[in-house]
Amino acid sequence: MKVLKVLNNSLVLALDESGAECILMGKGLGYHKAIGYPVKKEEIQKIFVLTDNKMLENFIQLASTIDETYLNMVREIIDFAAKKYQIKVKDYLYLSLADHISFVVKRFKEGNIGENFNYPDVLLHHRNEYQIGLFAVNLINKKMHVLLPNSEATGIGLHFVDAEVDVGDQQKNRKIAELVSSLEK
Repeated sequence: MKVLKVLNNSLVLALDESGAECILMGKGLGYHKAIGYPVKKEEIQKIFVLTDNKMLENFIQLASTIDETYLNMVREIIDFAAKKYQIKVKDYLYLSLADHISFVVKRFKEGNIGENFNYPDVLLHHRNEYQIGLFAVNLINKKMHVLLPNSEATGIGLHFVDAEVDVGDQQKNRKIAELVSSLEK
């Protein structure tokens, strides 16, 4: 694989062996890399293959605006979910969760703590995802030197509910509909 564009120290736009564009993720992967630079397989921790050009553009735009600290935290959170709960997620979670976390931390540091969301149904129906959320909140607090409330774990847990692979779409849609319905009551 060869570098097309460095997005940040952890992400590069590259060409794979077949000539298709992809996003490569890895700690320090983009550091001191230039266009055409070959990327070693052992440097790559995640490959994002996007076939839709508009989605690729959006991915690149969002990825280039997110600090790599958040992307690295998300990778750690997703690795925790995979190891502890055998949860597999769709690739978009890397960016959507990094964007969510960066927004929450920014808002918190500006003194705008926001509402204290704590959905009992997440605790009841999605215990593993809530535990992942608690792990994430502790990690964020430690790495970003903030004190987010544990209620933020439900929001992060919902990101995992939405992005899980291997959950039947009908079953997942039914659970999400039940959860949203219970929140409206």
